[in-house]
Amino acid sequence: MPLISRETLDKKMPRNFKPFNIGQFFFICRIAFKGSWLKNSVRLVKSLLKLILWPDSPAALIMGVTYKCQYHCHYCSVGEYPSDGPVLGTGEVKDAIDQAAALKISKVNFFGGEPLLRDDIMELVCHASSRDLFVFLDTNGELLTPDSLKRLKSAGITAVSVNTQTKDSCGENDPLDAAAVYRKIEAVARDCKAAGVPCLFSVYVDNRVLNGNILENIILCSRRVGASGVRLLLPIDCGRLKGRRPPISAFDLKRVHSLIDNYFVYSESILYGISGGAKVCEAKLKKTVYLSPYGDVQFCYTVPFYFGNIRKEKLGAIISRMYSHELFKLAPGNKCPMNDAGFKEALRDPGYNSCG
Repeated sequence: MPLISRETLDKKMPRNFKPFNIGQFFFICRIAFKGSWLKNSVRLVKSLLKLILWPDSPAALIMGVTYKCQYHCHYCSVGEYPSDGPVLGTGEVKDAIDQAAALKISKVNFFGGEPLLRDDIMELVCHASSRDLFVFLDTNGELLTPDSLKRLKSAGITAVSVNTQTKDSCGENDPLDAAAVYRKIEAVARDCKAAGVPCLFSVYVDNRVLNGNILENIILCSRRVGASGVRLLLPIDCGRLKGRRPPISAFDLKRVHSLIDNYFVYSESILYGISGGAKVCEAKLKKTVYLSPYGDVQFCYTVPFYFGNIRKEKLGAIISRMYSHELFKLAPGNKCPMNDAGFKEALRDPGYNSCG
């Protein structure tokens, strides 16, 4: 696979992005039509109507269904969060999904840890699909086999997002085997295509993928094998990276931004955007809300602060309180709150009910 030259990168640098554009719309359409196109077309129309009729309602619920994982990635955003207490049971997760649907939320994203470690994950996917929601699942790919993909397809999954990280390169000082990454992408794409499940690939952007233009070639490889898109994840000062977020040079940051077209390559989520070189936070825009495996409602899985628990009150009531909370108002909209010194200082205020 030919490498992209630095001269080519330089030419691509000057580019601005809007928080939402026609490219993002076609990105969503591409995923919808690769899967169950008729059902997803109806869902897409309903989702657009919800955005118009209920603009203040979140578009997506990210559900952390477990923090268990076979990997131990040094950059994991939730790797150091509390793990005591019982996780939500099958019935409780289903009830949360029902509440999300009643709130006009259009998408559920099963998140972890590794969601496929839950024995009931197929049942949960099926329930979310039955409520006419787009259903996504984030996975490291270890348990993503032809059989599990067939079961996910049958359950009604919309798409899977697979981490390109390999298990033997999770440590901070572990070398990255680019050839192994390309093989993983090719194998996952092949199995997903056979099962009829659209796939996306997530890439943690650190110096290992920035060296030798590995990042650009991951994108090229993903295009070649027919993936639906590539998600770029920048370092966040939380979880296992807390207090040691690696710096990214101004050139490399522009380089990453230059690759984002919000059509095939995007940052963090398709609801994010790049505007004038700054990230636009989907949580701050009230487009997503996070539910932890223990029922805690947070506006993002990276922020260790909860506004209530669904075991004690309804999801809608907690979200309303969250949007009027002082801490939510303090969160910056043009960067990840956990990378903002002022917000981090507010988070440490003992007056807040923080879980971190």
